[in-house]
Amino acid sequence: MNNEIIKARKDKETADSIRLEKHKAIYELIKSNNANELLLFARERIELWKLNNTCSEYYIEAWERVLNNLELFDEILDQKNHHLRQNTPFKMNSKYQPSDWQSLEYHRLIATKLREDPRMLIEISIERKLP
Repeated sequence: MNNEIIKARKDKETADSIRLEKHKAIYELIKSNNANELLLFARERIELWKLNNTCSEYYIEAWERVLNNLELFDEILDQKNHHLRQNTPFKMNSKYQPSDWQSLEYHRLIATKLREDPRMLIEISIERKLP
């Protein structure tokens, strides 16, 4: 197999692992009832997707369904639903972004920090269109 293909597959696996770690941390916060602000920002992000038509209706509906019934969050963690973690309303705050963004160890550290301060997860740069 071509080395470029092997590298691309490995990079995708790493990215998928990183997203899974982040969403596991989010789910832990939700289960511990420490995610109200986090959930509010995620819902706002979905509203921006709708307002600006920047996300597929499929992902908007899937995330709204999960956020309206948090018991369904397990679906996000299911291995086959990596696409939902890729198209997520949760966005990491850029001040925690390392130079080596692909470092799984770094993202495990971020997941630990999320347990300490859930507010660091969201970066909202909302540019709402005024009525």
